[in-house]
Amino acid sequence: MELSQLRYFFVAAQHEHITKAAQELHIAQPALTQAIQRLERELGVPLFERKGRGITLNAYGTLLKKRLTEVFLILDQLPHEMKEISQQREKNIRFNVQAASTLMVELLIAYKKLHPEVNFQLVQNTGEDHSCDLCVTTVPSGLEDAPQEGLILTEQICLAVPVSCAYAQRSSLHLEEVMNESFISLSHEKPLRSICDRICMSIGFLPRIIFETENPTVFRDMIGAGLGVGFWPVHSWGTLASKEVTLVPLDNPFCKRDIIVQRLKPEAELGWYANDFYQFIFHHFQSLHE
Repeated sequence: MELSQLRYFFVAAQHEHITKAAQELHIAQPALTQAIQRLERELGVPLFERKGRGITLNAYGTLLKKRLTEVFLILDQLPHEMKEISQQREKNIRFNVQAASTLMVELLIAYKKLHPEVNFQLVQNTGEDHSCDLCVTTVPSGLEDAPQEGLILTEQICLAVPVSCAYAQRSSLHLEEVMNESFISLSHEKPLRSICDRICMSIGFLPRIIFETENPTVFRDMIGAGLGVGFWPVHSWGTLASKEVTLVPLDNPFCKRDIIVQRLKPEAELGWYANDFYQFIFHHFQSLHE
């Protein structure tokens, strides 16, 4: 029993007229008659009473028409329902934020203001998560095996110091000059911490960490209180907004990292909003570079 046979019967049952039904279905009248006859043979019962050139539903046909009314109502609604689901899925952006979370959340909030209908689902999975649309990671700048695809923002990492210390008036610092200082730092799990440790090891020391925090505000306030110094990513954490702390560039080695935003699915498979948010990040990175 084919769906087309049931559709042909249903239209013929609505009209109770083969010619009118064939015209609506845009098929030849003999083809419609043959389709209904095949359906009757499969069901084992007649569906119409034939009187000359006219047809009238019998008890079997009336029952089948009643049942098919419910079926075709559901089937006819399916394209609309599927389109609604598709549109809703397009409004969901699943974003794996492994690095630069402060900067990424600021961009997310800015985009959400432009498109309040968008739903962001944030995860922080360190491995590959192919259920996500986009992912942000970070690596030391200039790394040979760094990802070659995606948006890249090269970010300077300065040293945050108390304004009361001798370094505050310097235009730049060599990193070895502060190797004996106390450091306020992120935890070992954070990629930025690993990058900063790697930079320090490149000139032969590991920073003496006296306190770890995940909060840039706590980080800044502890340095402002004169408890130590710390590495500060200038784009990710923004301006210091403090009279007690200043940033001093490091020029030996020059400290920087790459923030990388990647699409985890082909562009054609991403929803419109995910691609648009990716372009939104691109334009923001472009403005920071300029």
